[in-house]
Amino acid sequence: MTMKRSVAALFGAASLAAGVFMAGCESTTSTPVATPPTAPTMPMAVALNDSTVRIKWNLSSEDATSTGYSLQATEGTNTISRTVAKGVNIYTFTGLKSATKYTFTVRTRKDSLTSSAISIDWATAKRFTGGVVWEPRATAGSGFNLATNSNKLIADGRMWDICADTIADKDDMVFSCPGASGFTDGNGVFFNPALAGVRANMTMMVADSGANGLVARTMVVNSLDSAYESAALGTGGRMREMGAEVPFGNVNSTVLYVVTKDGNYAKILLKSVGGKVVQGTKAGRDRKIEFDYMYQTTANLPHALVSNGKAIGPVKFVAKNSTVIE
Repeated sequence: MTMKRSVAALFGAASLAAGVFMAGCESTTSTPVATPPTAPTMPMAVALNDSTVRIKWNLSSEDATSTGYSLQATEGTNTISRTVAKGVNIYTFTGLKSATKYTFTVRTRKDSLTSSAISIDWATAKRFTGGVVWEPRATAGSGFNLATNSNKLIADGRMWDICADTIADKDDMVFSCPGASGFTDGNGVFFNPALAGVRANMTMMVADSGANGLVARTMVVNSLDSAYESAALGTGGRMREMGAEVPFGNVNSTVLYVVTKDGNYAKILLKSVGGKVVQGTKAGRDRKIEFDYMYQTTANLPHALVSNGKAIGPVKFVAKNSTVIE
């Protein structure tokens, strides 16, 4: 009995000591763990020329309490680092290599902490201005070659990447792939005797599914500088030889996307000039569409991705089945 009481007493003393020790631990003040800021969202990019890319992002939900953003442009082992203040969500990287893919990364900064990263892969691209296609007539070219930035007559139809077409009894014009235009038959072969048996270049537009089938992918912007992308050109789309009907009264500059026979993308801005995209009149037979465009001829860059087997065509142009640009 005595031993039992001694054991109980020992446990009691141990429990008391443990209680004192635990009470001492509970009274100790812990150091707060610093939490990284919330990351920005929605990285976007646009090539301004052959050495410049502008990126854009949505501000962090904690932008007001942040100290800004850390930016990086990485190519291989080379990295360009920049910082911007809070409230800023656009930055232009200059002096970049042409024909080179960069990974652009953005992080939120808060004192010594940074958020997780968001990123987008993009590349520079050549910028061309002053493009024009005319309604069919003998003295002005209805076609255009993107690589050489030159207007082409029907006699040079072999060089056409895109062209202008008309619709019977309408003032509207059609910005078209040559193989889907009124210049070619159902197989994309030119009607013109000088081009007998010649198949038009297999230029296709990037298209998305619409209520009545595939429709050309478009973006309404005033300038190519504002035509940001969140994914490589053509992502999620289909490729089709087709035409985009441009209403005579259309006032909005509009971007279309085409892929040439070489698998290179062009991002084309149909320009609104004097409040209209279609210039001239049907009666004067001087209708035209002016445009600027970005073009990348190096394969496997964001402006020059292969269509990945999604191409369908040739498809004969039929006005009622073309995309109408609103």
